[in-house]
Amino acid sequence: MKTQPKKTVHKSRMVPQKSLEDYISHLEVCLHTENRKKFVRDAAQSMLLWHDGKLTNIQSERLRALANITVGFIA
Repeated sequence: MKTQPKKTVHKSRMVPQKSLEDYISHLEVCLHTENRKKFVRDAAQSMLLWHDGKLTNIQSERLRALANITVGFIA
């Protein structure tokens, strides 16, 4: 008798408020220590989309600043 494969439950992309603060701080650290501009910009843009309307003013301001980073290349 074959067993049915377990259905994968898709986790919500919503992040709890406390870990949201931690994640924003993590993005800021990544930007300054690891110079991962594209990763930080893309992550901040998606966080703004997923948490639209549920962010505090300070959180949305910090994420907007990270989302507006220009990714340039040194020639």
